[in-house]
Amino acid sequence: MKYKNIAALLAAAMMALTLLAGCAKGGAENALDLTEVNAIVQENGCKTRVTASGALKRAVNETAEWAAAYDADEVTKDRIERHMTQKLDSWNRTVGLSPRLVTAEELQAGVESASLGTVHTPEEMAAGIVLSMNDILRQVEYEAAAAQTTTRDGTVCWIVAVIYYL
Repeated sequence: MKYKNIAALLAAAMMALTLLAGCAKGGAENALDLTEVNAIVQENGCKTRVTASGALKRAVNETAEWAAAYDADEVTKDRIERHMTQKLDSWNRTVGLSPRLVTAEELQAGVESASLGTVHTPEEMAAGIVLSMNDILRQVEYEAAAAQTTTRDGTVCWIVAVIYYL
């Protein structure tokens, strides 16, 4: 538990430094550490392994680039999901898609996750989605990806998506 708090604090500090350094920009910046996502998932008793496909990464990046053309209040979860679904052309084994949209400011303050409590990183958010879905579905495969973008009005946002398969 102590290491989890330290890891969350370090991740939040790195995000803050990135923002202060001016590295956040319009368009997309894919940055989801699957090693960390899997560590969190397995620490919480889930045996599944989260992977990422090129298709999901592309869909998330293209959705983040699309979101950069709008103000933050125009970019809703429904619009994100619709846009991402259009970008994913293969749904043959897919059970569902769970995208999340959160501002960097909200993440820094902490976002509630049903499975993990308060989360502060995209990795924790993705792991929380996997853990919540695994409680319901069990024995499915997961892919996760995330991208950071800056909306037209200057709001830094994260788009985190998890796809689950049979």
